[in-house]
Amino acid sequence: MCHIITAVLPKKVEKNSVQSILNEYEMSFDPINNSFVKNQMSDDMQYLLATQGMCNCGTAIGSNKYSDNFDDEIKKEIKKLKKKGWSDSKMERWKADKIKSHDKVGVDNARYSGFKKLIGGNELTHWISFFNAMINEGKTDYVGILLHWYTGGLEDEEVEIADIIKTNLNRVNEDFLKNVKEDSLYLIKRD
Repeated sequence: MCHIITAVLPKKVEKNSVQSILNEYEMSFDPINNSFVKNQMSDDMQYLLATQGMCNCGTAIGSNKYSDNFDDEIKKEIKKLKKKGWSDSKMERWKADKIKSHDKVGVDNARYSGFKKLIGGNELTHWISFFNAMINEGKTDYVGILLHWYTGGLEDEEVEIADIIKTNLNRVNEDFLKNVKEDSLYLIKRD
């Protein structure tokens, strides 16, 4: 069971025409033959594995979904620590360490995202740079991404696309990517 980021490109875009960009950003864009997903997309789209790794667990994409849960976990743990007799200053240091560790995933999570190097310093700026390169240099009108928690295989998982969201490239920033919803297909297009 893993988070996996898949991608969509227009069928007219051949992989070899964007291969140098894919190599630079360590992207795969290998085809996925999942008829369940393809039946929910337009016929002029191709469905692809985005990254070279098979797992994107810990990705910063969609990470705001987990922020509320994290805050609740911290509050519960502080209550337990108070019962154990921890001082306020010791609990504050513990909380600061937890937050620092949690935030690091979104800042420099090459280990989690599947990338060996991160262009722009973190995973989110890496993705933003990639979208810019693909759309501004790569001869494509759009790039789509879909975040899904897989419990089966890429080709047989019945991913129900909840929504297709079209947005302009100039609106894609770190906050936008942190707020990506699972099972929504985001089509990022030229401004």
